[in-house]
Amino acid sequence: AVGIVNTIVGLATVLAASTWLGANAFIANGAGLLAGFIVGYQLNRLWTFRNSRAIAITAPRYLFAFALAYSINLAILAFALRAGLHPILAQGAALTAYSLAFFLLCRVMVFPAEE
Repeated sequence: AVGIVNTIVGLATVLAASTWLGANAFIANGAGLLAGFIVGYQLNRLWTFRNSRAIAITAPRYLFAFALAYSINLAILAFALRAGLHPILAQGAALTAYSLAFFLLCRVMVFPAEE
């Protein structure tokens, strides 16, 4: 559910930035991921992974995982756009890859099961 909420917030931000503000694909993508980042940290920490580790430990890891997943996202977005995919479809592919990568990184590195 957190992933769905996060994806909806991110995609709505991307669409709003693209459609209403005329932002290019990369700016819109960054805005969407930033919105998702803000919403996602607390929802993932408290609900998805039910993790009580200190924020001082998990927040830097979350930021690193975000940066890595975002790099994957940008690479796929750039590739898809160069391949001629419609910008909205390219955004969808990039956001899907980002979501999967970020979840796996959070599960393994940011919020591992507490002992």
